[in-house]
Amino acid sequence: MRKYVLFVLALLLILIFLFFGCEKSPLPVPEGSTLIIRANPAVVPPSGVSEITVFGTEKNGTPLRDGVEIFFGATMGKIEPQNALIKDGEAKATFYAGTIPGVAVIKAMARGGNEVTIEVEISSYYLPSKIVLTASPANISWQGGSVKITVTVFNEDGYPVGGVPLTLTTNYGSLASRGNLKTTNSNGQVIDTLNVGQNNGEEREIIVTATNGALSGSCVIKQETNPGY
Repeated sequence: MRKYVLFVLALLLILIFLFFGCEKSPLPVPEGSTLIIRANPAVVPPSGVSEITVFGTEKNGTPLRDGVEIFFGATMGKIEPQNALIKDGEAKATFYAGTIPGVAVIKAMARGGNEVTIEVEISSYYLPSKIVLTASPANISWQGGSVKITVTVFNEDGYPVGGVPLTLTTNYGSLASRGNLKTTNSNGQVIDTLNVGQNNGEEREIIVTATNGALSGSCVIKQETNPGY
């Protein structure tokens, strides 16, 4: 009886291992599937960042099934991760441009499928020169609240610059980004949210700063005094 129980337990363990092992194994792309690759933004400054997204559809037009493995590569700079699994019809990676201007060819290929490519230009013309922050609202009550922070990065000719990594900090309250890098979109912007608690003292000046290397910009939000202070 004991041997029989041990045999059943061993069989169950093997079945569980096979089931979960198959669930986690990357899948090949089904025959007839189509991949599309996009870069946002398509032009970045040296040391800039671009989000790479691969969209997949199967032969019948439905989104590519979850678990299909996509491999990424780049002729310049680097891309991370170098492989990702399709989820909800897409897989994402991040391209990190080097310091040398040029055109990087980003490559993506599914296991058993064809390669798709897209170009990302690394242009010195789009080097960030100015960081502008705006706050909405710019004045808040003593009770506190949320403030929308919009950051726009410009080059020396006043054109917005996408792909610029920024770190946002504040002297009061907390930012939704929590000190994590945020990257400007194709419009040269990032959006963050500042949350401020009650002010039980004098009028407060809250300064939010966005930094990229030695370049920075800031805005001021004023919080009124507690009338009972």
